[in-house]
Amino acid sequence: PYLIVDPYQMNPLSAMVLFHAENKAHYTVTVLAPHPYAQLVFHYDKPSGFIQLPIIGLYPGITNQVKIENGTQSVTLSIETEALPSDFQTLNLIESHPDSMEPGFTLFVACFDHSYTALIDQDGAVRAYFSNTSFAHGTSVILLENGHLLATGDELKQVPYNMTSLWELDWMGKVYQEIEIPNGIHHDLSLLPDGRILAASNNANMFETGTREDVAIIVNLQTGSIEESIDFRTLLDEERAPYNHFHPDILNALNIDWMHMNAAQYDAQHDSIIVSSPTQSQVVSIDAQTQAIQWILGPHEGYEDSAFLTPYLLTPIGEDFQWAWAQHHPMIMKDLDQDPDTIDLMMLDNGQARSFTQAGSVTPENNWSRAVHYRINLIDHTVEQLWAYGQERGTTLYATFLGDANALDNGNTLIAFGGQLRQNGIAVDSIVDGVLGQVQIQSRVVEVDLNKNVVFEMEVLPSAQDTSAETYQAIRMDLSKAKILTSFGTPGIRKGVGRYSEMDNQTKVPNFYFGDLSGSFNTLVRE
Repeated sequence: PYLIVDPYQMNPLSAMVLFHAENKAHYTVTVLAPHPYAQLVFHYDKPSGFIQLPIIGLYPGITNQVKIENGTQSVTLSIETEALPSDFQTLNLIESHPDSMEPGFTLFVACFDHSYTALIDQDGAVRAYFSNTSFAHGTSVILLENGHLLATGDELKQVPYNMTSLWELDWMGKVYQEIEIPNGIHHDLSLLPDGRILAASNNANMFETGTREDVAIIVNLQTGSIEESIDFRTLLDEERAPYNHFHPDILNALNIDWMHMNAAQYDAQHDSIIVSSPTQSQVVSIDAQTQAIQWILGPHEGYEDSAFLTPYLLTPIGEDFQWAWAQHHPMIMKDLDQDPDTIDLMMLDNGQARSFTQAGSVTPENNWSRAVHYRINLIDHTVEQLWAYGQERGTTLYATFLGDANALDNGNTLIAFGGQLRQNGIAVDSIVDGVLGQVQIQSRVVEVDLNKNVVFEMEVLPSAQDTSAETYQAIRMDLSKAKILTSFGTPGIRKGVGRYSEMDNQTKVPNFYFGDLSGSFNTLVRE
């Protein structure tokens, strides 16, 4: 057969096998691995004629063995791959018990373009990564019902992670459609029951409002249109100013990131939208139809000048209760108690400061992060803490920012302690210095069972050439549900409102944008 490794120059651990067959057949493609759980098997039904078999899940830097069977014949191909890039983050496998893990490989989603978004198997081996370090970063990557992935594209709206488009793609890196999002996309994507996308975004006129990351939008993937926009400046208090470490010290900033929305999830059982504001330490539920606030989960400090919000604050119950601070990714869990009047949430409690004021804050070397399971009673307006993991590990797992916590189908919890800021090995809280490369960003991904036994743990450290090895989210992926390109020549489609379309006469371009820039090039590449 004719073999093309990395046909789209997007995933160096993918390949396409091409040959001619005289008869139709069912092909089984197996990427051989040292252990059965690490082997990948794909099935393709093909007519006679020109055959194209996609392969993903190769190992880097070795000659891979891939077995192809069609019922009557069998051949094993040797496919050589390049080693990982020299600036690839360092992956240290600390613990792995595959028999106790949720099946599947883990997608480590990077945040900044210093790191690679990569798929890791149970043995800690890299089995796929996207060589383009601008897309699929800093935002959820979700599996669509058609087996494709949905992630942010590779053009920035605003540094460092507001992107102007969504890409529907597969594991080989083939992009099927690009949805233009002039508002920008950041942090979170979630699939609605009707196939539309709920996402964290910005006001369309974000430089006129003077704020950013405070709008949730609903996008129609079929048309590319933004069908709904929910501006949380009209619901919450943008003047409320808790002590936090998110903001750079810039005078007269054009955008105030007062909310920093890092999650937007739909609660189908109660027809509500749940968003997360880590700067405010608020998880907020609103009615999906009326946009009226239903409840606010978060500490009760700092509402003296925001009294109109206090009726929505949930009352904590239980002796072991602790609030979450600067949280990430509240995940709506299954209805565990079969009570329609309750909702279960899992989230990462980053724990940043653990106080509304600087005077009462916890120093980073004494702080911790944790996954926490809350149950909210919608009738009594109360919240109780049912389970948590991380505080017992102390500062080892402390992540000032980034990360997520996922309740898995087998009862385990997969946690990304995503932005661990360290200076000479000591925990610090200086996020801006980390983004600028002045302190190290590392991360740690841990899977634990209900009894808090660690079944998987991996430390992610920067390469020798860099200071950043953050993990924005860790997502367990079932590759048996993936649909991979099986024929070349399918054109991609661009939808939505282009970011280069004619601007409204009322839109004022900020002064720091320049006009056309000239440049000289020594290499031109046609893509």
